[in-house]
Amino acid sequence: MRGGYYSLVLFIFVATCLSVVPAALSFAQFPDTPDQVGAWTGGAPVVYSGRGLTKYIDGAAEVYFAYNFRSVVSRTYTAPPPEQPITLDIFDMGGSYDAYGVFTFERQEVTAGLGQGSEYAAGLLRFWKSNLFVSVYTPAETLASHDAIFALGKAVSAAITDRGPEPPLISALPRGNLRSRSIRYFHNFAQLNYQYQLSTRNILELGSATNCVLGTYDYGASPSHALVISYPSPRAADNAYWSFLRGYSPHGLPNEFAIAGRGWLAVHVQGNMVYVLLDFPDPTTLERAMDVSDLRVWRQLH
Repeated sequence: MRGGYYSLVLFIFVATCLSVVPAALSFAQFPDTPDQVGAWTGGAPVVYSGRGLTKYIDGAAEVYFAYNFRSVVSRTYTAPPPEQPITLDIFDMGGSYDAYGVFTFERQEVTAGLGQGSEYAAGLLRFWKSNLFVSVYTPAETLASHDAIFALGKAVSAAITDRGPEPPLISALPRGNLRSRSIRYFHNFAQLNYQYQLSTRNILELGSATNCVLGTYDYGASPSHALVISYPSPRAADNAYWSFLRGYSPHGLPNEFAIAGRGWLAVHVQGNMVYVLLDFPDPTTLERAMDVSDLRVWRQLH
């Protein structure tokens, strides 16, 4: 699978200069891509749109569909043996929020300095910029392919002339003790359970019309989490709030309580937003974090 589904092990070299020749062929919705990068020559670009993505990455395509995928252009670069091919994928996610979201879905490493957010490890470069998510990958990294991957990534990033905003919802997360690379932006129940196993049922009533942000925090020996969800309407948020309490609270009523083995948690609702704090080490820390959350969500709504 391509586009961000490989084991990531940090292995970063300083890129050296490689020749990059501008491409003659471009697609209207995609940036130009180089025909030559170092010893690697680009093959013909191939575009997959809509459900046609399953013909290219069947099994991982649903992740992209959940982020409102539009189309992808893929180009394979080859070099003389023993060098392995390099695959460039540029995904049009329709908007910058979902380009950011699909990038964060498995973000783990420090920034690689490209686009509006990036990471690199073990032959895989990932970054987002504007409405595009970009993956550059080789199955067997060498010094030469490492440099070629970065040269290719830099060329593509430079060709994307627009920038896009991050989802405003991420500013609703408390910042104290937040692991900066832990922020995840997504929409539905399956995406939440991939990041955090909350329940076997969709008790927060998530779907394509909801926007969610999840952060991981260091408050104690075990990580804590904050989840903020924006619903289409205050009524939908209120329904989700009570659904969560019925499904998660020991008595179905209090909005702050402890669960054996999971620590302290709280859930609040304001307007069309629900926010949940999970796995906190004690009620005092929980209440302080919830006070910050209350204020941040209020600012989002006003």
